[in-house]
Amino acid sequence: MIYLFLFQMLFAATKVDFETGLRLENNVFYRDQAAEPDLSLFLKPEVLLYKDSNKINLFAHLNTEYGKYISFAELDYLDYDAAIGFMLQVNKKTKMGLSADYANITEPSQFENQEIFQRQEIKANYRAEYRQSDLTNHYLDIYALMTDYTESEFRYMVGQKIGVDFETEYFFLPETAFLVQFSADQMVYPDGRINDTLTGTQYLNDSLGYKIAGGFEGRLTEYSLFYFTFGYYVRDYEFDDDFNEPVFEVSFEEQITPQDTLTAGYLYELVDSAYTNYELNQQMYLAYSRVFGDRFILLFKSNYLYKSFSNPVKREDQKLFGTVQVDYSYKPNWLIKAGFSGDILLSDAYDTRPESRGDRASSYQVYQLYLATKVFF
Repeated sequence: MIYLFLFQMLFAATKVDFETGLRLENNVFYRDQAAEPDLSLFLKPEVLLYKDSNKINLFAHLNTEYGKYISFAELDYLDYDAAIGFMLQVNKKTKMGLSADYANITEPSQFENQEIFQRQEIKANYRAEYRQSDLTNHYLDIYALMTDYTESEFRYMVGQKIGVDFETEYFFLPETAFLVQFSADQMVYPDGRINDTLTGTQYLNDSLGYKIAGGFEGRLTEYSLFYFTFGYYVRDYEFDDDFNEPVFEVSFEEQITPQDTLTAGYLYELVDSAYTNYELNQQMYLAYSRVFGDRFILLFKSNYLYKSFSNPVKREDQKLFGTVQVDYSYKPNWLIKAGFSGDILLSDAYDTRPESRGDRASSYQVYQLYLATKVFF
């Protein structure tokens, strides 16, 4: 009771929600062949505590998910993400703050009777905001990220990353701004080039990355939102392939009518990969939602993702996934939802040798049906 009282004194507001449901999957091991179906129960509680004042903003956030499978107990998981931080109003123009985040993430099993393994991420972030004028704002983030794995066979993927992100926005319209962005980071894998007699030689190379970009963000009309950035990304690796190309992102949202909303986007980005040097992602997405009365929402969403992996583990992946979901507001604080999702991945991960070009590509297909309820407190 004493701890609860202290939290209530420290944080002025609390948001709590709880989601639970059933999920039926046709391929729980995400395999190319011999798919195994299973039914799982999932629980997703979330708590947000915060306090806003003229001098300081405080927050604490806990997001968890537990999954229990009926047939394959080895796939049971418990994921959680805990964060805490503050922003301090230094003067009329400047804010500064710190935050810390700890996450435990389950990596899926690939084979029957193979135990799932866990990835832990710890992140510390310093943030500064400077309001130069009514039209110009500057944002600075300096962060450190550490990634660890529970299984010793994945120790070569244990890494540390430090980086800085800077952004300036200039409002040339009341709700529309020019953007200038710069980022730099260093990624280090202490055991990234190990030679293990059981798993063979594993390669993950240290790297340095720099990106500069510019663009726009805001409203085209009263009912249209857009975001566009175009820039240049340089990433230098210790060995094998480097990256030195333009990147961009564009997204658009249009409220066609008070009941209909359309969202679309295209993302061309570089991602530092835990399995090779980098992956070049091209993602296209399209979503449509419609409100019926004041209780039903129907959502269609589709994504196409093309991944091109660099050397030393070269491969090409194509992924198509989509969702159809219906939300029913039974009460103002009680939501019921049901849906279907599909995930199809085609990969030449195991057909990269010249003599294997005649072989079929690997195909991973997962379909899900789910029914859930969510309560807001």
